[in-house]
Amino acid sequence: RRRMVAEGHRELRHDLARDLNMLGLALTSLGRCLDASAAFEHAHGMLAGLVEREGCLDLRDYLAVVGNNLAVALEDLNRKGEAVAALDGARATLAELVGGEGRHDLRYSLAMVENNLGYELDGLCRSEEAVGPLERARAIFMELVECDGRREYRNGLAMVDSNLGYALRHLGRLEHAVDALERARAAYAELVEGEGRCELRDSLAEVDTKLGLVLVDLGRRTEAVDALERAYATRTQLFEGEGRRELLPRLCMTLDSLRVAFERFPAQAARGLAITTRVLRLARAVGELGHAHL
Repeated sequence: RRRMVAEGHRELRHDLARDLNMLGLALTSLGRCLDASAAFEHAHGMLAGLVEREGCLDLRDYLAVVGNNLAVALEDLNRKGEAVAALDGARATLAELVGGEGRHDLRYSLAMVENNLGYELDGLCRSEEAVGPLERARAIFMELVECDGRREYRNGLAMVDSNLGYALRHLGRLEHAVDALERARAAYAELVEGEGRCELRDSLAEVDTKLGLVLVDLGRRTEAVDALERAYATRTQLFEGEGRRELLPRLCMTLDSLRVAFERFPAQAARGLAITTRVLRLARAVGELGHAHL
């Protein structure tokens, strides 16, 4: 009887952890990142206890999923070091399950965790370390796309190439960065043509922004300005034409990147000064938007 009660308690804790994870996802979608991180942390702690202390090895994959969700919430709170720690644990678990136990159904989850880990490391100025996880993620996504070209796999591959391209920029490997970003751009353009969702169009604008900055570094003025103006046009349409106010900070970032491009090329300095005025106006709007959310 005691055994039945104990097993019942484990099931209840498992169910509660799943509910907390779902709560965290809902809170994330509402922009309540601090509350979301608390829910994910609670779920992660409960699952870790079940796996490590009570031998519920069948929950390891779910523990890794929650660890990834926790890392995303921590990134939104700019707690990058903690995000890396959560992703390291999730990556180790998934790598063992995929490589050691043949759980090929978890390859997509492993690729996403590797991508997120590389992104966080690059954000911590650890770009050399970031390249390894990003290249591992890319290799997995390439295999998945070749076996099954579903949209989520192609989207994942484009996302990895975008992050890899920027990490390579930070390492000064500019031509390789352009190659990665052009791959990402081609993939996102195809996805947008097929579906056209706001998120995909914004991802395409993000790649154009990154590509423009790398081309600025290479002194390829015309191509740089073309890429940045494409990004600015897309984000302006999303913000002003479709009312996506949450994209205002990204629009501001793209416009500021365009200002940098014009200021780097003397013949365009006047345009750079005009854009600076608009950047400042948008920056004030970003501040007002953030204050309204408090």
